[in-house]
Amino acid sequence: MLRSLVGSEMCIRDRYQRRVRDIESAVNEVGDIFRDFTTMVEEQNEGIIRIDQDVSAALTNVNAGTNELMKYLASLSNNRGLIIKIFAVLFAFLLFFGFVVVR
Repeated sequence: MLRSLVGSEMCIRDRYQRRVRDIESAVNEVGDIFRDFTTMVEEQNEGIIRIDQDVSAALTNVNAGTNELMKYLASLSNNRGLIIKIFAVLFAFLLFFGFVVVR
């Protein structure tokens, strides 16, 4: 009877040790998963920072382009009177030479 009790206790202890090892293995796996997750989050953070920098650079370029277009529009507006005067003089010469040369 003592033998069966000792055998039973050893069997219970073996099961307990096996379960403890299983739990320890599961905890290690969860730790590995969290390490992998942390690595992925850090990589995503680097990607987000790079995207944010690219968007900031694009915004700067768009603002610079808008400013250049506004300057060009202002120069066109300033030169519009000059262009009209040049075409008026050319038209006057065409009319003059058209009437004088043709007749």
